[in-house]
Amino acid sequence: MSAILPGLKNANDLSTFLENLKAGKTFITDPPAERWTKEKFYSPNPEKWKTKTTRGGFCVLPTEKDKMRWKIPPLVLPHIDPNQFRLFVTVEEALKQSKLLEKPEILENTSLICGNMMDSDFLFWEHASVRFHYLADFIKNQNIALGDEFFARIKNDLHSFSPDNSTSGIDSMLGARVAKFFNLKGGTLSLDAVCATGIVAIDFATHALRSRELEAVVVCSSNMGMSGPLFCTYNDLTALSPTNEIRP
Repeated sequence: MSAILPGLKNANDLSTFLENLKAGKTFITDPPAERWTKEKFYSPNPEKWKTKTTRGGFCVLPTEKDKMRWKIPPLVLPHIDPNQFRLFVTVEEALKQSKLLEKPEILENTSLICGNMMDSDFLFWEHASVRFHYLADFIKNQNIALGDEFFARIKNDLHSFSPDNSTSGIDSMLGARVAKFFNLKGGTLSLDAVCATGIVAIDFATHALRSRELEAVVVCSSNMGMSGPLFCTYNDLTALSPTNEIRP
């Protein structure tokens, strides 16, 4: 078992996480500067698309050096969901602990089930980039007086696409890349069951193992729903704690 959690620097450091729980330590913080700016989204009496809660459990992001480990083509790398690198790291640690990397005959029939909620700010921009031309045509057809400069400025903030990176934001690719890198040949499955994603993935794996369809199953799950716009969305839904704490 491995995990990337707030307060941990390594995926194999679960003992530190348990010690932190016993000691009553909290790692709820303001958003790191490399994520988003608190002042842009915060309001003590929020209107639409503002939030009065900006603190959360933020995990360490991979460095550019870390990203280069996984043999992803350079043209694709800027378009990879950050969840992808978390999955690489945690799956690698779990495979080391289980010693499956030393048993290629088992990897031949080992499946990977990947759970991922598609709500990261990164994917919002990826999807907006893909749909930019459709959106631009729609707005222009509404007879709204917006000049070409308006659309040019939006397009400048979005990602450019080519045949080399056009599939980079597809959620099913997350598990497929991990399985290919570690030579897991029992098939991959990507699923999204919102907050129950991880548990549903484990249930799938349990059924596959009990039926003896597979020798082993690797279950991984990641969520990076910690962007400023998503905080605002959750605030509108009254889904955030006003005290920045979870009440039992």
